[in-house]
Amino acid sequence: MASIELALKEACSVAVKAVRRGQLTADQAGRVVEAALLLVQSNVRTYPQVGLIREAVKFASTEGITLYDALYIALAKQLRLPLVSLDAIVTESARKAGVTVIGRQ
Repeated sequence: MASIELALKEACSVAVKAVRRGQLTADQAGRVVEAALLLVQSNVRTYPQVGLIREAVKFASTEGITLYDALYIALAKQLRLPLVSLDAIVTESARKAGVTVIGRQ
């Protein structure tokens, strides 16, 4: 698996927000963080944003998607790998960029 270096921060951010909303305890969030760390360290190769940012800004500007989503599309395109997404707008944007999408028809 491949991801931009933001993936771990995004996963941990979800845990923090869940604690703030009362959906998780601090201990539960800690377990989420540990699981995310384990996953990223053992199964995910991360890539820096620097080499992707120019293309991602173009995608985000022209397709009306977030820069975060555009970074994932740019990475998939650069590596010639499929993108996993259930988001219809991201899926459409990725396909326009020539990226195969897994997860949504």
